[in-house]
Amino acid sequence: MTEPPRRADARLFDRAILTHGLWQGCGLLVLLLALYAGARVVANSEDMARAMVFTVLVLANLGLIYANRNLTGPSWRTGDAGNRYAARISAVTVLLLARVLGISPVSRLFVFEQPTPWILLSAAGLTVLGLLWLEAVKWALGRKSRQIRCGASRPAPPRN
Repeated sequence: MTEPPRRADARLFDRAILTHGLWQGCGLLVLLLALYAGARVVANSEDMARAMVFTVLVLANLGLIYANRNLTGPSWRTGDAGNRYAARISAVTVLLLARVLGISPVSRLFVFEQPTPWILLSAAGLTVLGLLWLEAVKWALGRKSRQIRCGASRPAPPRN
């Protein structure tokens, strides 16, 4: 709550926010589709591939929440500052994910095969890759908007 409110005539979703969301979403979509295709080949099981994609999807969505809490700087610098419930919600989400993956009757509802530790470690690594993508988009688009605001994208006038 340190930033001033937006102007009354300003759009809620401006071009920059929509561009930011599209780049982040498309990057995660490509990651998840590639993961599904690769996991079907490696695990030789559609149920295992589905469980792995679901795991990365849930964890990447948590990462998306943390990454987009501050659009101007890296998410690891802000942490949980100003939101005492973020850590609790994240913990409950991870706990529910563990239950969905680890309890056989619940896994069968989702038509998941219980993942092996290697598969879970791979999912965690791919989640980190997704988080790096989210931060890279934030950095690149923030850099572009800073250049436009400062006039760095326009060529300097010739000097006489």
